[in-house]
Amino acid sequence: MHQTWRELNRLLDQIIARYGGVIYDSRAHKSWDPGQAVCAECYGPDWSDSLEWQEANRQPDTEPVPEGVLDAGRRLANGECEWAEGGG
Repeated sequence: MHQTWRELNRLLDQIIARYGGVIYDSRAHKSWDPGQAVCAECYGPDWSDSLEWQEANRQPDTEPVPEGVLDAGRRLANGECEWAEGGG
């Protein structure tokens, strides 16, 4: 596993500590688990339809985390995403 994935896992732990296991997205009126919330921050509220996400999703964990994902995780972990609300 590439080290950047370990860093992302640490960020996910911080996101869980801040928001809990469910994060409400006030833009999309949907709830995400922490990993999905990182995707929503990086690729937008319709992240699962994003071609960029679909490409990134095929990247093996032996390669670095796709560009922008760690920054999105940091913003969530730091509470900088206005759309994110703790849901439990």
